[in-house]
Amino acid sequence: MATAVAGLLRALPAIVAPGAVIFAYPMLSLIGSNREYFGDRYAAGAYVFAAGAAFVALGTALYLARRRTATLLVAYLLTAPAWFGYTLLRPATGAVAAALAAVAALLVATVVLRRRPLASVVAPLSGAGGILLVVLGASTVFALRAGDASAATPTGADVADTAAGAANSDLPNVYHVLLDEFQTEMFEANLRPRVREALAGFTYYPEATTPFGRTELAVASMFAGEDYAYDVAPADYAAAALHGPESSLQRLRDAGYHTTGYIHTLSQYTRRSPFDQLYLHRDVAASGTLPGYAGLATSLWAYAALPEPVAARVIPARYFDQLTGAGLLPDDAPLLSVRSFRAFLQREPTLAASGRYTLVHLIHPHFPTVLERDCTTTPGRETGPVEQADCALLLVEEFLATLRRLGRFDDAMIVVHADHGSRYRATGDGLVEVQSAGVYSEAFSRARSRPLLLVKPPGAPAGGELAVSRRPATTDDVLATIFDGVGLPLRAAGDRASLLAADFPRRPTRYYHFYDKDRRTIVRGPLQRFAIRGDVVTFDRTIPVPEAE
Repeated sequence: MATAVAGLLRALPAIVAPGAVIFAYPMLSLIGSNREYFGDRYAAGAYVFAAGAAFVALGTALYLARRRTATLLVAYLLTAPAWFGYTLLRPATGAVAAALAAVAALLVATVVLRRRPLASVVAPLSGAGGILLVVLGASTVFALRAGDASAATPTGADVADTAAGAANSDLPNVYHVLLDEFQTEMFEANLRPRVREALAGFTYYPEATTPFGRTELAVASMFAGEDYAYDVAPADYAAAALHGPESSLQRLRDAGYHTTGYIHTLSQYTRRSPFDQLYLHRDVAASGTLPGYAGLATSLWAYAALPEPVAARVIPARYFDQLTGAGLLPDDAPLLSVRSFRAFLQREPTLAASGRYTLVHLIHPHFPTVLERDCTTTPGRETGPVEQADCALLLVEEFLATLRRLGRFDDAMIVVHADHGSRYRATGDGLVEVQSAGVYSEAFSRARSRPLLLVKPPGAPAGGELAVSRRPATTDDVLATIFDGVGLPLRAAGDRASLLAADFPRRPTRYYHFYDKDRRTIVRGPLQRFAIRGDVVTFDRTIPVPEAE
């Protein structure tokens, strides 16, 4: 008995390695590198961890029955090094080719090694398994510690609220509401009398476009002092746009504004707060968020680990669509935005009536679409883009009603807009998804380039109607419009202009860009630029950009 136990212990590294290397370590790393979404919910990987434990149990059973299962045992013990080889080959050859090579190598090695005495095979594989466990385990621990450090961000709790009278009383409040992925067609699908009445005093710009189809550069370009000229790394451009001396956000601070941001994650803002005061939705929102993290984490592992044709079959379609678009959010992300926004509205009466710039960036109507028109939700139930967009407009109505009740509406500068559009084409039957044509298709590019844009300058009263302007606006005009509205010098560079000005550029051609995302550098590979002329969006050219140092 003692000999059998000793033999099992000697073989244990090789038996445990497949479960750890294939399942546990990657799942831990994926959760740790997405802490802005998962927080400390490592239990979200329960299904994958259970699969790893089951794999180890299988290996143990094969070892205990090794006289009858010798070939299967050898194949099992080889799965860890084969998987390691697959992960090394995948970036260079693609997942399918790497998987085929790894399976072929495993089968050949199994046939060769099975001819040898089993004890002489198990011993070196156990040593290799132990090395893999230590090396990849240390790498995982290092990644988790790095994730802990990056997750430590300053929040509103670190800074006292700006009490009434504490800010510059000569400057009108600026309320900047950014509704993520709110496409123009979503707004028009919900433009009923109730919405028109709430937006009295605003001007709607249905021809507005965005220069970038992803949040990081769309936000950076909006705050930047100049257009992106492709001559610096995108990450450096974004850092200067948010933190540099020419940043519109920093110039608001220099003018005497106290700046506050309510955002979903700092990863969209160069991982460093550009605000005097920062609130993350997950910290502001009440507890009791939606379940579903286990399914999310499992999908993330499957997409990262498996060849895409296999992943497409095992991942729920809505998660797979998000992942192929280089984005994935838990089901409670929109709900967190709802709760955080309503907490902001409850706090508003206690804050200064002037001298404040407040950016509220909501995950609305961004996927996942789980909210009803009244912003309620049922776990496990999907809604749709029109319903979730209507929820976003309901929040805007609540916000404007709060300002009117407090007597702050007329004097405030208010901008409500999206960073970029979404993935829909309007038809007589509603909105039709066009992402299936490809994220670089002209159909997707037209949808993605069309953000909602609504502006109400100081002095525009609550009465009247929602006005409509056909000016060829872009989201890069937002800060120039804010500066003009509150009476600060414009200093708008490039083609940026105030939407309040009497003269406005004709802009026969505007440009929209899309790109593959990278967590560290923002852009992976070149930018793909499209020309917008009227209602027509056509591919223009591929533009390489410098890499971050």
